[in-house]
Amino acid sequence: MAEAFLKNERQRIGRQAPASPDHLPGIETYSIHASHPIENDKGQVLAYVHSLTPEGYIITSGNTGIRPIIGFSFNGAFSFDSAKSNVRLHLLKAELEERIKLLAQMADAQNRRDINSNLMLWASLF
Repeated sequence: MAEAFLKNERQRIGRQAPASPDHLPGIETYSIHASHPIENDKGQVLAYVHSLTPEGYIITSGNTGIRPIIGFSFNGAFSFDSAKSNVRLHLLKAELEERIKLLAQMADAQNRRDINSNLMLWASLF
């Protein structure tokens, strides 16, 4: 999923004019060099962080009922330090745990459509 997203971003950004705010010089050289699971306290995989070269990361969901791409940055690195000061990591975990709980509670037709839409998005990126 992260590879498909990166490929799509390369194409999208590559079409931008160099003066465009979305233009990212060198995007064609970006690649995934490592993938790391983000787990909750019970060992359940919530997401994966795919570290990019030369820098950046893509966060993908660990659950196909949730939209596949959670977040990304083509700058900096994702910190896996579990210290309380690592707000990004703790917010990511808390948000995904809540989303997973909500998936289990979703029974009405609108929520099933949302889940099916997410599943179709996963399938379209493969």
